[in-house]
Amino acid sequence: MISLFINLFAIELTKLKRSQALLMTLLCPLSVVGLQFLMVVEGSGELISDKGWDSYWYGAISLWYMLMLPLYVALITSLVNGIEHKHNGWRFMATMPIQQWQIFVVKGLISWLFVLLASLLMYLLTSASIILMMLIGYDAEVSFTSPFLLHLAKVMVAALPIIMMGHVISWRIKNIIFPLAIGVIMTIIATTVARSKYWIYDPWTYHLAATLNPKAEVNIQAIALGGALGLIIFVLSAWLLNKREVYS
Repeated sequence: MISLFINLFAIELTKLKRSQALLMTLLCPLSVVGLQFLMVVEGSGELISDKGWDSYWYGAISLWYMLMLPLYVALITSLVNGIEHKHNGWRFMATMPIQQWQIFVVKGLISWLFVLLASLLMYLLTSASIILMMLIGYDAEVSFTSPFLLHLAKVMVAALPIIMMGHVISWRIKNIIFPLAIGVIMTIIATTVARSKYWIYDPWTYHLAATLNPKAEVNIQAIALGGALGLIIFVLSAWLLNKREVYS
């Protein structure tokens, strides 16, 4: 069973080489870092000289968590499953000695790993932009530090529900526009709901509550909710696929 999943994992990664998944994984964090970089250059470095590198990190982190991360989740899950929709891959998969739930699990794991990779690239690109700005003369008295890597584990657990929901929606729906539209709408809603007491009812706010909320109890609650709900969606969806195959 383990060797089967390893083989499926390798096959899925090979197929993704022909998609835009890797390109989008680079461009999404790059767009956030590029915007922050341009803001500093446009202001002649006053943001850095007045508030230090911490403010630069906070701006990049806030933009990534509040806007780009949930949009990237909708995009990457659509691209991972869109390969099969586009090239009639589901029919080919049906001819192989594997079950749908096994493919579902592998693709879900790959989507989660792509989100992790994009977040790591976000950290590396932000660090590189700071080094570049220091080289060209922008500096501040306070040396830069970042909670990004400390946040990463929290985000990868708290964001499980939106990753799994994006995976399920794009698995079922052939049109890539629909899951992307849902991602955009829910991201816009989350920016408002995240500041209210109703955030617990919106999974798109969990990664925000786990990192940007100053209350430790809210951080823990968001992580617990995200981990539990994400696993429930993932396991239940895989189980339903397996059950449908058994009785079909």
